[in-house]
Amino acid sequence: MNSKPNIYHIVLDGYSNNHGLNTFYAFDNSKFTKNLKGLGFNIYSDATSPYNQTLPIISSIFNMEYSITDATSNRFLPPKSIMSAWGASPYGGIVADLLKSNGYNFTFTPSGYGFLKFPDNISTSKKDLKSHITKNYFITEYLNSLWWYKNLHTPNNKELYKTTIEAFLDHSYIKSKKPIFYYSHILSPHPPFDIDIKGDFTQKYSNFSSINDGSHSTKMDKDLIKEYKSGYVEKIKFSNEYIINKVNNIINNDSNNKIIIVQGDHGGGSEYSQESLESSCLQERYKPLLAIYSDYKLESSEENYTLVNIYRDIFTVLSNQNFEKLETKTYYLPWGLPEKITPINIVTQGTCPYKT
Repeated sequence: MNSKPNIYHIVLDGYSNNHGLNTFYAFDNSKFTKNLKGLGFNIYSDATSPYNQTLPIISSIFNMEYSITDATSNRFLPPKSIMSAWGASPYGGIVADLLKSNGYNFTFTPSGYGFLKFPDNISTSKKDLKSHITKNYFITEYLNSLWWYKNLHTPNNKELYKTTIEAFLDHSYIKSKKPIFYYSHILSPHPPFDIDIKGDFTQKYSNFSSINDGSHSTKMDKDLIKEYKSGYVEKIKFSNEYIINKVNNIINNDSNNKIIIVQGDHGGGSEYSQESLESSCLQERYKPLLAIYSDYKLESSEENYTLVNIYRDIFTVLSNQNFEKLETKTYYLPWGLPEKITPINIVTQGTCPYKT
């Protein structure tokens, strides 16, 4: 790498783009994106998620390639083992390898999502990394088979609420040794809808008190979908204020060259089915927020920009190597069944019966 800026990557889980918020939630989010632009961010207004689920999306971003494209990919691994490997990509993927080889120091915030657990120390050893992933997977599987452990260690509302608030308020990057790669994956505006607009804990959205998303919580019921949209919008209003404060703090406390990525991994899930492509509103699910602040000239945002190309664009600018852009592709995976992957067209497929 010719340049080594500090890189801050913040994922707001389930955060839709402005068009999706207007169309499916009757919410005008232009003030927030205008504030980001005022801070120097470029808004990718037509960014596209490669998948409908967090883990393969995150893996694709941090490996700069599509995680799974057909039923033969990873066919010898059980689904939860695949998910664990995908979740390890922020510290074990190709992006992490490039950064580690250039002397970057890694800092993470807890997410509250079991498949996104990060080790305290980031090893450069692939052997140690594989051992960490394997150990974490098999120990977790064993412990979760014990009913008493599962009941004690399943995060409750208050724990997830605390984790989310602490991630927004975290400033650990200030004292971290530079150059730094800072990754914060925040369960907001994703369920649970346990935070009101003031940032206080709430239980008024009682049907959405867990991290279950889409049909796992709405049951595709009209009234539950309406409640989902109300809780989602309230949580997004809270998130907007806190994320502006967070990126302001980063900009004001880091005088070095830097790149700040603020994005949704996918859009909201009010009309999204975990099991059925035909019953899912794909234009809601596959169109996330993407905003990038950069002290380097990145290519302008483009129509139908795939998240897979984020670090391809960044490393092309920071190094002598040309990381060619990949074609935008989209796939649907039924929950827990990656072998059932299907290539899709988000414009012509799916259904959105409850547009606002």
